[in-house]
Amino acid sequence: MTEMNSVNENLAILIANVSNRDELHENIDENYFHTKIQSCHKLIVEILDNYEGILVKSTNDQIVCAFSSANYAANAAITLNKLFNSDLIEKGVFPDTDASMSVHVGIHYGQTIMLDGKDVYGNAVDIASELVILAEKEYIFTTGSTVLLLSPELQESAYFVKSTMLKCDQENIELFELNWKQFQ
Repeated sequence: MTEMNSVNENLAILIANVSNRDELHENIDENYFHTKIQSCHKLIVEILDNYEGILVKSTNDQIVCAFSSANYAANAAITLNKLFNSDLIEKGVFPDTDASMSVHVGIHYGQTIMLDGKDVYGNAVDIASELVILAEKEYIFTTGSTVLLLSPELQESAYFVKSTMLKCDQENIELFELNWKQFQ
């Protein structure tokens, strides 16, 4: 039996989902869709490299990433939304007719447990998972505690949405939206 190494640390967890996966499946061939998603994953890895992030897991419609700082995660989310909203056409990943692909993102900075440098668990993952579910197409949701860790420029792009209780947490959190469009 192999021994697993675990590291407890604070990380910014970014979870992004493809917003309109079902609609895309209805409108384009399955093999074409999967080929395009793989191309998107390669571009996402490039984004992660630019912000010192690591790809923890990915499926056809979701990515989970970890960053050492909330700033890196927020900047990666902004770049990710830009990518999915215009750059995919320019980079030739999707032609104009397929440009309806978009993402919604949840980010939280907090306690995690990294197992063998390959998978991450903990409160930050649970909160980011719930935030991405709350976020709508093209939205980046984060928490008030994460906003406090952002640069002044990124803090100015954050808008209070509401206080809410998450299933994974026993306390109300302040929910914020990062306005990525002001960085275009």
